[in-house]
Amino acid sequence: MHQPEKPKKIVIIDTYNPRKPAHHPAADEDSYYLASWGGTWAKNLKARYPYLDIEMWRPEPDFNAISNRNAYGVNCTIFPARCFVASRTVTLKMLKMLFAYNRKFELVVHKNSIFDWQFNILMPLLLKDAKIVLSHHGGVFPLGSGLLNRLKLKLLEFSYKNIDAVTYLRSAAREVIEHSNDKIKFAFLPVGANFDHFIPLDKKECRKKLKLPLDKVLAVYVGRFYRLKSVDRILEVYHHHKSNKFEVLFVGGNKSDELYTEVSQSGASFWGHVDHDLLREIYSAADFYIHPVFHPEFGGFDVSLIEAMACNRPILSPQLKELDFDYSQLGLSIDAEKDILSKSEIMIDSFGKFTKCREAAINHLDRNTAIIDKLYRIYTEK
Repeated sequence: MHQPEKPKKIVIIDTYNPRKPAHHPAADEDSYYLASWGGTWAKNLKARYPYLDIEMWRPEPDFNAISNRNAYGVNCTIFPARCFVASRTVTLKMLKMLFAYNRKFELVVHKNSIFDWQFNILMPLLLKDAKIVLSHHGGVFPLGSGLLNRLKLKLLEFSYKNIDAVTYLRSAAREVIEHSNDKIKFAFLPVGANFDHFIPLDKKECRKKLKLPLDKVLAVYVGRFYRLKSVDRILEVYHHHKSNKFEVLFVGGNKSDELYTEVSQSGASFWGHVDHDLLREIYSAADFYIHPVFHPEFGGFDVSLIEAMACNRPILSPQLKELDFDYSQLGLSIDAEKDILSKSEIMIDSFGKFTKCREAAINHLDRNTAIIDKLYRIYTEK
């Protein structure tokens, strides 16, 4: 006898952030329940595909009881962060609910990490009919030849044996996972940028408003002031070229960052955390985005690159090579660390030829359309 098809249920699970930034939403706000990469995807999925049954789950140590809220159309649940059964992500209460959902629904469980070997091994075993999806949001596999690193890497490699789909940000991460299981479905999937908000504004007007020089070539970097984020190399580019009417705009640092003093004393313009309206003006005031990152422990793909593209600003970064489409209109990649200064000089002289960054990027990196459509296909394709 033919069994009726079960309705689809998508459960996105995030870990909690033990070091929430100052601008993190308060616990009584709707946005608190979606304050994560998974929450961003859940909100955008529900907006574009309102008929999808999506839930957003997260454990939090400050909650003593389960808290449910419908936020922006998404059914969200915060669980007390105790009685964990899979690393520090899935609690016993979560697991009981997943068991019930697995019987009733065609279940998709999406974890926003590729590095949780306990989750990767246990969930396919415990939820045999569910589709398990993992997403890479940054980080690298254990480095070094020490026994502990080699053991962690072996556990991670083994843990991908029964995973159904993985989204990745770096080809190096995909290669490790693919070596473990060549049947996994892969998709390059950054969070993307809001192309409706990040639009190019008049460069001269933005510079006047921000009191920036009109006669200099301005590069921009957005992020924390860390060596991991290549800020030391950006400062090197700035000091090397600043006599040639060149400056870098630094955005996003705070006083606890390891290179805050170096940036603040460099003579370059810098800001801390800014809202998206001001950030759009800073991107528009700049001539290109700079991120010559080669740090071995950097494993992400910064959203700020995509926001700059949305503002029609070209990119100078080796991260362009991670894109799964033609990036020739988006700027210049840097193939080797030794080429940082020479490639930056080329970009300073030629940024003006990259006039179609937004046009080239929008069909692949808009978080409200292209990114969400790709994620929808991951959830729904057999």
